Amino acid sequence: MSSARPLCVLCERPTADGAVQAVHVDKEKLQTWLLNVCGYEFAEEIEDHDLICYFCIWHAEFLAQHGLNVEADSWWPQDMDYLDDAAKELRKSYFDGMVEQSWVQLEQIDESESEEEETKTESGTEQKKRKCFYCMKLFKFSSALAYHLKNTHKNAISKEVKALKQMNK
Repeated sequence: MSSARPLCVLCERPTADGAVQAVHVDKEKLQTWLLNVCGYEFAEEIEDHDLICYFCIWHAEFLAQHGLNVEADSWWPQDMDYLDDAAKELRKSYFDGMVEQSWVQLEQIDESESEEEETKTESGTEQKKRKCFYCMKLFKFSSALAYHLKNTHKNAISKEVKALKQMNK
């Protein structure tokens, strides 16, 4: 039995802390909001059964409270009926800046693939290659991987840092 959670249609992260079905939000306003705030549109139409995690809803509410036009952009449910007591406490903690969305992408390891990544060095010891988590390129040394990350993926890293700083404000 799988314990995997369905993904949020906005952030594409597991909805482990809870989610709202898209049927309960204003999808037209969501599309407009996404274009105005994030700068892109959904490639496919949002289905009624798609899920939007609490953190995406709360982040949109937070942005609206701090400068965006609430009336024009409020695509999320306006009542708090969708929250149970634990979710209400989590929401309060989120708006107080005490909690933020956190997750770790787990990767299923295929042993045959893992064995292929190991190589023999001249001294006869085995050394595992390191994989870039952005482009999956393999590197023999961690210093080479660090150099690759800083030079090849600096834009992606700076966007992540910027997003984290915004969330912590």
